[in-house]
Amino acid sequence: MTTKERIYTYFARNQYLHVLFIFDPVGGFCDELEHEEWDENFVYHEFDGHSWFSLKYHLEHDWFDKKVVLLFRMLEPQNSASLLQFPVADLLEANAVYREDDYAEFIEQYGLPKTLEIQKFVSKHVADFRLKKFHDVLLPYFNRNDFTED
Repeated sequence: MTTKERIYTYFARNQYLHVLFIFDPVGGFCDELEHEEWDENFVYHEFDGHSWFSLKYHLEHDWFDKKVVLLFRMLEPQNSASLLQFPVADLLEANAVYREDDYAEFIEQYGLPKTLEIQKFVSKHVADFRLKKFHDVLLPYFNRNDFTED
């Protein structure tokens, strides 16, 4: 599956997703994505690192009805201190971050705890969790409070 197809999958799985953040400090994704043809209801934008106000304006006015893929050439803010310095932290928390690993995407999608034990467990069983027959039964437990290995 290509990166673009995986991005479309994020939006297909979550109808309320408005912005998908991609953090790419080494530039591997931008080379692949900048020349892609995107569906008309999608916007791909590589952020220049300077015009935060302009970015917020576009998101709230010009792209409010679009599915937005935002690429940042920086590391993902990982802790509260770095989030405080990230001007669109509110949007980051309300939306999703692109993950290359399927298990990391699953953890992000359902807001599961990011402990090493949960990551190992989900990485072993993510294919099963995505099967409709298991997904429908387990869906009520796919959240931060109820998800355990049991």
